[in-house]
Amino acid sequence: MGQALIRPNGKAFVRHKLCPPGGERGIWSDGTVDELQVIATPNVRWGILECWEHIHPSMTFRMQSQAETLHIAAWPYTPDAADPTAAYRELLEVNLADACVYAVNANAPLVFASVDNARFVDAQGLDLTVVDAVTSTEEVPLLYQSFNTTGLGQTVP
Repeated sequence: MGQALIRPNGKAFVRHKLCPPGGERGIWSDGTVDELQVIATPNVRWGILECWEHIHPSMTFRMQSQAETLHIAAWPYTPDAADPTAAYRELLEVNLADACVYAVNANAPLVFASVDNARFVDAQGLDLTVVDAVTSTEEVPLLYQSFNTTGLGQTVP
């Protein structure tokens, strides 16, 4: 499992999940710590983690110590709140709580990206924009949010 961003120079930055949990370990192997890095651009310092990496201090501390100013948090699937068919690892209530705590600890706005749930969260852990599972992609095909990034690219760790 992994994530990718396109750097300002056009090259891809790809990172693999540091330590896949449970059944994922039978398919994917560990990533490397050197992939836990913030991408500095002229306007913002991007940080990315996926899924339950947001609850492991060995991963969150390394990212937050690099002074990210916008974080992308990805989960594979997140159904709506109180979904009785959701597995514990899919629960919106748990995954969103992890993301909001991360935003507060990093003091950085966060993009929550998941199948069936996408949102922008501010640095205080509060929702700015939400698209949930019951929303049709024809009704809302893309989620937008503006951030004032003045000076964020010059933040130093």
